[in-house]
Formats: sequence, structure tokens, C-alpha cells
Amino acid sequence: MDTEIYISSGILELYCAGALSEAEMREVERMASQFAAIKKEIQAIELALWSFNDHIFAGPHEQFKTELIAGIKLNSPNSIVAEKTPENALNKAVEPVVTIKESPILSPVANEIIPEQTNQSAGSKKKTISMGIFLVIILPIILAFGAFGLWNNWDALLQELTAAKKTAANAEKSIAQIDSNLKATSQTLDTLRNPYLVKITLSGMKFSPAAKAVIYWNKITNRILLDPVLIPLEDKDHCYQLWAMNKGETLSLGTFSATNKKKQMLPMKATSKASVFIISLEPKNGSAIPNIAQLCLMSKE
Repeated sequence: MDTEIYISSGILELYCAGALSEAEMREVERMASQFAAIKKEIQAIELALWSFNDHIFAGPHEQFKTELIAGIKLNSPNSIVAEKTPENALNKAVEPVVTIKESPILSPVANEIIPEQTNQSAGSKKKTISMGIFLVIILPIILAFGAFGLWNNWDALLQELTAAKKTAANAEKSIAQIDSNLKATSQTLDTLRNPYLVKITLSGMKFSPAAKAVIYWNKITNRILLDPVLIPLEDKDHCYQLWAMNKGETLSLGTFSATNKKKQMLPMKATSKASVFIISLEPKNGSAIPNIAQLCLMSKE
């Protein structure tokens, strides 16, 4: 497996942020147990998140704590005035009013409670701000990386799907061609097995002495199949034409090309009467009468 692709997909960031489903979390943990690179990347992401969090929320400084406690002391009563009794009132003329000033007494317990409450409040505020910053800043970044990875994967999947469609289309064409060839072969075999079929061989003439062709003629259906076994290729301005001759009459049975790479049998026009078959080289669209000067093949009577 290509761990680099898996790491760059963004799923590890979502795992560290706790944004995956339970099944997806288990899958990431399984991958981390199998691949050291994935496990190492998860540890690096977690370390980066905690480092960022500690840097932003380092907590209140010691000076802030000292000033906070001092402010609480300043807001406390600074003096306690002795209550005036009736005796004090009677002796007012002779005894001055005695005012006893006392410094505020803060027990060690009180000194411990105040910082503890402050620390708890600061800690709660720290957690609240930390989660808010995470949701506002860090989570969108993680989601952006994840979305980018998913987009790259989606684009790759689309390319693979397009290639698969092309492959399937080519396979369908190949299958269709094979099916067509099988049908043609089956028809040819059925024709060759017909007991009423006559096989006629055409030999080359002076124009093309090495040429050979075979005609399969069904005397019941009058159908004709031409097998161009050894016929030289014609140029782009000419074609071959098959003729049936009977008692001085010449009948065209159609034109064909020797560029038949698969050498399949060619169905020609049907005829009920023919004593000789000839093949001549004619202009592109054929001729009304055969060109004797370019007579290529002829059968025996």
C-alpha cells in the first residue's frame, strides 16, 4: 500500500480532531498498527496540536495572580470601629473615643482558597477558549486538508472510471466483432456441409497467372460464395468483378476487393445458370461488360 497517499488524504488530521465515525477511527488505528509511517504521522499531528494549544493558552502569569489577590485585599474592610456602649456615652466628656484599628486578618486557609478559585476559573475559561479556538481556527484547517485529499482522490477515481469505461467499450466492440465472425464462420460451415454445394476453382490467366479463387455454388438456392484465396491487391482506382457466362451471355455477379485481410468468404449475386465463371479487373464502380484485356481468373467449363 502507498502510505504517502493515505497520509496526504487528510484522514489522519480528522482522526486526531475526533471528526471520524467509530468504524473509521478503528480503521485508522488498524492502519497505524500495520504501518510505522502512519503511526509516526499521527504522533506528529497530535504533538503539533498540543504544542499550538499550550502556546496560545499558557494560562495567567504569576504577576496577574499577585495583582488579583491584592485587589481583593483592597476591597476588604480596613478597620473595625469599637461599638459605643451607654457607658462610653456617659464618659464622653472625660474619655476620648477610642478607635481601634485592626489590619484585616486573612487566614492561611483563605489565602489558599482564593488562588484555588482563581485557578479553577482560569482553567475553565482556558478550556472554553481552547475549544472555541479549535473550532474556529484548527478544525477548518484540518477539514480543508481533508477536503483537498478527498478531491485529489475523487479526481483520480474519475480518471480511473473514464479509463475503465473506454476499456469496457473496446471490449464490447471486440466481443461484437468476435460474435460476428463466429456467425459468419457458422454460416460458412453450414454452406460447405450442404450436399448440393458445388465447388468451382478459378485459375489465374496471363494478366495474373499466380492468382487463385474458389466459388461455392448451391444449385438449389443458387447462392454463391466467393473465396479469394490468392488474388493480388488492386489499386485504389480499380476493383475486381465476378462474371457468369452461359451460352454467350455474360452476367455480372458483383464487385469485390482483394483487401480482405481475414479472407472471409464473400457472398455474391445468385445465378441459376453459368457454364464459366471469370474475374476481371475493372474501374472502381465496375463495368457493364468484362475487360478481356485485364482478365485475371477463369474456371474450366
